[in-house]
Amino acid sequence: VIYNPEIPGPRVQEARDEWRVLCSIAAKVKPELADRIQFDSTYEIRAEIAKVIPQYLGIENLKQKGDQFQWGGAMLGTQGFGFPDGKARFQRTSPPKPAPESHGKLTLSTRRGKQFNSMMFGKQDMLVGASRKEAVLAPSDMKRLKIKKGDPIRIWSSSGEMEGLALPGDIAPGTIMMYWPEANVLIPRGKVEPQSGMPAFRETYVEVASSRAS
Repeated sequence: VIYNPEIPGPRVQEARDEWRVLCSIAAKVKPELADRIQFDSTYEIRAEIAKVIPQYLGIENLKQKGDQFQWGGAMLGTQGFGFPDGKARFQRTSPPKPAPESHGKLTLSTRRGKQFNSMMFGKQDMLVGASRKEAVLAPSDMKRLKIKKGDPIRIWSSSGEMEGLALPGDIAPGTIMMYWPEANVLIPRGKVEPQSGMPAFRETYVEVASSRAS
C-alpha cells in the first residue's frame, strides 16, 4: 500500500474530491450516523481504516510521497492460515457447465478498464487495438458465422440488441468482447451473483449475425 499525494494543477470549480461526495451521500442515507462518517482530510480516513481493519494497521502512517507498507506484513502467511495445523488448504475446482440457454450462442465479456480502477472511456483502446464500436470475436467464430473483419454486425440477447463492427482477436472461441457501458443493453437487469450481488457481466449469452448487405 503506497501513498499517492495529490497532484497539483487546475481544478474544476464545482468539483469535489470523490471521498467527500461519498460522505455526503452516506450522511443523507443515514442521517442518524452523519457525525460518524464526516472527515476533514484523507489522513483522518486512513486513521479510521487502521482502527476498523487490523490487517491495514500502518496505513495511518502514510503522510508523504514514498510512504508505504506491505499489507499483512513483510511476508504473507507467516502467522498461519487459520487452520489447527496452520497450513493452507487447496481445493481443485472445475469450470461451471454452460447454461442450457447458451447452446449455439456466444458468451459476452464486457471490457471495463485498463488497470486498477481506471475505466477505458477513450474512443480507441490502445491495449486491444479496438474502437468502442468494435466487437472482438475469435477468428474461428467469425468463420463459422461467415463474418469478416470490419463487417457491420447485429448483436442481440434476451434483453436487447445493438449494432457493432466485427474485429478478430486473441479471444477464446465462443466468447465476444464488447465495451462497457455500450453493451449494457445486452445484459439482463437483476441478474446478479448470489453471494456478492455483483451484476453478471460475464454470464450473458448473445447471438451475432452479419448485417452487411448481400
